[in-house]
Amino acid sequence: MKRRLRPLSTCLLLGLLSACNGDASGPSADDNSLLVSDPGAPSFPVAASTRSALSVHSIDVPTAAWVSLPSGTVPDGATAEIRNTTSGAIVTAELTDGGLDPVAVVASAGDTIAVTVVDNAGRPLLMRATVPLRRPPIVIRTRPARGKTDVPLNARIVALFSEPMDRGSLTPDQISVMQGEQVVPGQVVVWPDGYTVEFIPSHELSPSSTYRLIIRGGVTDATGEAAGATEELEFTTGLAAAQPAGIVVRPAMAERQPGEFVHLTASPVDSAGNLITGDLPTWQSSDTAVARLDESDPQPDALARLRAPGTAMITATAGGQSGTATITVTRLSFTSFAVGTGPYCGATVGRTYCQGSLIDNVPGGSIGYVNLPGPIGLAAAAQSISIGKSDRSACYNELGMDLDCSYSCAISAGAAYCWHQATWNAHPIVARSSFVAVGAGKRHACAVTSRAAVECWGAFDGSSGRLEFSPDGGRSVPIPGLSRIVKLAAGSDHDCAADAAGSLWCWGENAQGQLGRHDRRPQTAPTLLQRVSLPAVVAISAGTYHTCAVVEGGDAYCWGRNDLGQLGSGRDQDETAPALVAGGHRWRSITAGTRHTCAVDSAGVGYCWGDNRRAQLGSLPTTGSPTPIPIRTALRFESLYAGDGQTCGLAVERIAYCWGVQDSSIDPNVAPYATPREVEFQR
Repeated sequence: MKRRLRPLSTCLLLGLLSACNGDASGPSADDNSLLVSDPGAPSFPVAASTRSALSVHSIDVPTAAWVSLPSGTVPDGATAEIRNTTSGAIVTAELTDGGLDPVAVVASAGDTIAVTVVDNAGRPLLMRATVPLRRPPIVIRTRPARGKTDVPLNARIVALFSEPMDRGSLTPDQISVMQGEQVVPGQVVVWPDGYTVEFIPSHELSPSSTYRLIIRGGVTDATGEAAGATEELEFTTGLAAAQPAGIVVRPAMAERQPGEFVHLTASPVDSAGNLITGDLPTWQSSDTAVARLDESDPQPDALARLRAPGTAMITATAGGQSGTATITVTRLSFTSFAVGTGPYCGATVGRTYCQGSLIDNVPGGSIGYVNLPGPIGLAAAAQSISIGKSDRSACYNELGMDLDCSYSCAISAGAAYCWHQATWNAHPIVARSSFVAVGAGKRHACAVTSRAAVECWGAFDGSSGRLEFSPDGGRSVPIPGLSRIVKLAAGSDHDCAADAAGSLWCWGENAQGQLGRHDRRPQTAPTLLQRVSLPAVVAISAGTYHTCAVVEGGDAYCWGRNDLGQLGSGRDQDETAPALVAGGHRWRSITAGTRHTCAVDSAGVGYCWGDNRRAQLGSLPTTGSPTPIPIRTALRFESLYAGDGQTCGLAVERIAYCWGVQDSSIDPNVAPYATPREVEFQR
């Protein structure tokens, strides 16, 4: 079966929209002209709305629908506003040839998409459509267009699909150009946007000849759905090849975050804007500190590695012509953050970034993604992220550090993924449930399910032996007796969870009294913490060997190991029951590290106490404190994160800062710094 490229009414095909609708005063089209794809996972940032869940900052991993209008739909149209009326997400775009190239907007099946097109005189036109559950991809525009004559002999043939396509399906067997019954040899190239496909003939076309572009129904979109029908159009060549009048670089503009990449392509164009063949371009970045190009030899595409916030112009030059793309690198705004023994990680709306002293064996660390498989294998945002804390002195053997000492996990789209510091290769956890929050320890992790229960995997190492939740560490098991859980914290080998009523439950190793149950016996099953007349718990955190909580009214209590004053009580002995943190502050949040603790008061001021040998309290000299002391900064914090020899915090602008020394055991000669600095991959 064959079908035409634009399944529109006769009036639309003739471009007589105003006459068909009896309105010559402004742009006009019917809702059937609006093409909305089924939802899929975007490979680049799109307009999104966020919301929180439970006690963690939660960002939904977005799915996107691609919205488009075929060429000639609104001949006088200039701009379009695409709005998801269900979620409120908004995107604006310019029209081309009276149509709208595919634009991604965060959406799910059943959402309503409203598109307002404004013409050159400022007159609006509104169209609406519902996001379908399934819809095959179609071709919305080609160049040359159907029936085009006088096409240059060195033309490149372009087709735009209604949504990103599976690159593996876009082969010369599926997309071809024919002259009569003769196949024209050539190459199929997919542009970085995923929906623009070029056929580049291996040699010039014959003059005054008719050709057919054929796109067969076996091509599939990024989710694997086939077009199902064959598209076919004819065009006729002219007498000569066109001379290059410029170079088009795609994408012309891109906005990304540090650590990401932008794939760029360059194509020569003639004076009429037709894509033509020509010399391969050379590439140059105006600011290599912002965007660095890995390529040096002439080639049709380039990969820009984004390094720091700023703007860089990427220029492609060939045959005396040049074209540019503007790459803007924005500062990272984190939705969640985590610090543990060694590395730190932060999640934005679209990516998860990690930095650690052992990544790629680069001294001082390097930037990397933890790739969390999304619906079609793309990196996805983490809703919740946690890095295990452990005692560095227990992490060494005769060959060096035991790399299993730092376990990290993240929740993405309800699934749990974990990795060790040495590999940074996230593997999925086999689970019975969908998760919303996670806490990681030395060799284990626990997560809150969507039903407010708790499941764990891995193993505890304790004074009474090894407690395994799951032998292989890759399958979660439910923890009995826990329900309506809204907060979770994992220490090195113990865990605590708070329910909706503010009751606190703890289990695991207890040699230092970190379970807060007036003894030092380990607990293999959750036990209700004797509250000693404490108000309801509103925030909890578990360190390596101690635990802390903020209760209603703003008081904070800590218990467990106290050899360096990490409990903040002003005393120096371990506590097997909750001890009040001194100072009379009203706390909003709290974080327990290896041998120090930090908290944010009701005004956003950060305080720390305990070990300060690496300036992790944010103060100098590097003497510890058994009671809270303010961090040396004017910053106001939303939350703090205590690790081993380092502390980090998210300021109210969602910018991350750290101080101390990231890894307190690898190089004791590294000078600590007490003043908060922006994290490496944010600067």
